[in-house]
Amino acid sequence: LALNKLGVISKWFDVRAGEKDIEEYANNSNCRYIIVFDMLLPKIQKVLDYTRVEKVLIIYPTDMLSALMQTVYSLKAKRLPKDARYMRFKEFVKAGETYSNISCVAFDKERPSIMIQSSGTTGKPTVVGYTKNDLDMWTECVSRIACMGGASEKDVAQICFGYGMFTGALGLHYGLENIGATIIPSSTGNSEKQIMYMKDFETSLLVATPSYALRLAEVA
Repeated sequence: LALNKLGVISKWFDVRAGEKDIEEYANNSNCRYIIVFDMLLPKIQKVLDYTRVEKVLIIYPTDMLSALMQTVYSLKAKRLPKDARYMRFKEFVKAGETYSNISCVAFDKERPSIMIQSSGTTGKPTVVGYTKNDLDMWTECVSRIACMGGASEKDVAQICFGYGMFTGALGLHYGLENIGATIIPSSTGNSEKQIMYMKDFETSLLVATPSYALRLAEVA
């Protein structure tokens, strides 16, 4: 469903299908990529040469684990076939981390809506290109979460997340603005000034990390 949302034409095949059936599915659909769990690799390897498939993206169960658990199970992990056509699915996803490769996920660099990246705490930040539709969905989701938490159009919302390339503040800003709340885009740091904003604008809703909210309480 996520691939379809990106505009990719996808087809499913039964995991119980035999090699001939998989070969037929791939050729009849002009399939270029196959995404499979590692347990299906033996079947795929037998028929790959008879198809027009360019890449086999393999999902390993250990890829779903935390970094620590992946290390624990790395000795038991199956080896990636020595063939350029085979690729770990998580590595394929990482290929979209740089701006130059964003087009691989159907992002039109000629008409970008916004560029966002992760904090980079664990290494090089992950860059993501957001389309207009992405922003609309993001706004809607945050609006729903905010309303479930008790926010309304009567609130004065002070957002103490960073405004910049990081994904934090903008989502909250769009979502709260969407429900009609008044926004104070105070961003991070300068706690004394944050307290001043709260008093001057009569902030009724604070958006911050728990630790920074406690810090503001100490300063106040």
